[in-house]
Amino acid sequence: MSIRVDVDGADRAKVWTDMLKLPPIKRKRILGQVMRKVRTASRKRIREKKDLDGKPWAPRKKKRKGTKKGFRNFGRSLQTYYSEDKGRVDLSKRWLSGVAFLHQKGHRETVRASQIKRRRKTEEANTMATRRMGKALLALGYKIRRENGKGWKRPSLRWITENLTQRKAGILMTILGEEDKAQSWVTELPARSFLGASDDDVDALATTIMDNMLKRKGA
Repeated sequence: MSIRVDVDGADRAKVWTDMLKLPPIKRKRILGQVMRKVRTASRKRIREKKDLDGKPWAPRKKKRKGTKKGFRNFGRSLQTYYSEDKGRVDLSKRWLSGVAFLHQKGHRETVRASQIKRRRKTEEANTMATRRMGKALLALGYKIRRENGKGWKRPSLRWITENLTQRKAGILMTILGEEDKAQSWVTELPARSFLGASDDDVDALATTIMDNMLKRKGA
């Protein structure tokens, strides 16, 4: 995901036509400053949690751990690239760029229970049950055989986390009625734009930078 500017675009504002008259080294200098200002503005939006229109980001229905840290990673990974004719701002890490794109544009996905079950077979087969799973099992009345085989008893949380895998705990919760029986559900990630600038904003930046450059030259 990136923002790009081409100096030789046919429909660009007058400022870009004027820029083409400058030596390549000066065009590159101006584009470099424009791209750095776009990067600074994008990082500021992340800090202030605002979109490209200056409006607060739409809140997620359910808060997830690590989201704040993830957006900080977006800001730190923003890099500028420019030449005498083109410039862009994007994320230096390809995998992070894909995640950022989903946040920038928003994402809606239908998740199916069968997908989760297949994933659990591999991910949870050798991973021990969590305390949260243990509490859920105990709340559902889960019991185990006594050592002498006579009767049943309520196990401790420690016993559950040391003797049950996540896969087995999940199966038990399904049997006892804890698991959601829905076969599919929709997850939504609201759009939280932060990277970019409108054509008018970029044109205004270039105009200001070029005017300042000409003023210094005439001083």
